[in-house]
Amino acid sequence: MSKHYEVIVVGAGSMGMAAGYYLAEKGVETLMIDAFDPPHSKGSHSGDTRLTRHACGEGLDYVPLALRAQKLWNTLQQQTSERIFLNTGVVTFGPKDSLFVQTAINGGREYDLNVETLAADEINERWPGITLPADQIGCYEAEAGILFSENCIRAFKRGAMQNGAELKTNDPIMDIEILEDSAKVSTNSEIFTADKLIIASGAWNKKILDDINLKLQIQPSRQTIAWFNSDDILYKSDGFPGFLQMYQRTFIMASLRLMGQG
Repeated sequence: MSKHYEVIVVGAGSMGMAAGYYLAEKGVETLMIDAFDPPHSKGSHSGDTRLTRHACGEGLDYVPLALRAQKLWNTLQQQTSERIFLNTGVVTFGPKDSLFVQTAINGGREYDLNVETLAADEINERWPGITLPADQIGCYEAEAGILFSENCIRAFKRGAMQNGAELKTNDPIMDIEILEDSAKVSTNSEIFTADKLIIASGAWNKKILDDINLKLQIQPSRQTIAWFNSDDILYKSDGFPGFLQMYQRTFIMASLRLMGQG
């Protein structure tokens, strides 16, 4: 006999675990299901850190969302001993005609953010670890920084379960059936039903949605992540910001790993 929930969250990475946490906080009967045991190395959350910023070059509509997210990160930090956010600042730079860079600058102005617009020589002088040609421009957001992504998931996981959410791990989804007034989710070992369903499976979203005949125009893409040894005098995180570079319509994003972090 299947067990029924108000909401089932398929995928318990950064998006799914956060959804489960906030649903449980509101008293919603919630089940989160993951094919692995988050945090893990199979999802987009893996690795030490991710940049977080408010002057979003992706579009001005993202700025209110980023500001709201920052308030929630700050609240989560107060509720856990895990390190969630570190204020390193973030510098964004690229060609003067880069729409991404100009949008970040415009977002800072429109929303009255603590953002400085900097010429290439000003960036080079302030951070000797960066060397930009004269035709580049950038902006520095002092209140941005890095999130410790796996710590975030651990904190959400602990809080969700303390508030009554259930988490089923290491049990891949085998089938989802959308019924007239509910959804039936079959894993490798059990069957569950729910009034509502949240799909937050990252790179697996397309396959899952295709299987239930919701053929949305989404396509997973590989995001290459690399780590490099660096000169701590130039690049130690207490003196060097995270950065985004727009290079031939490609983003290069980096956050500095803290000394002593595992």
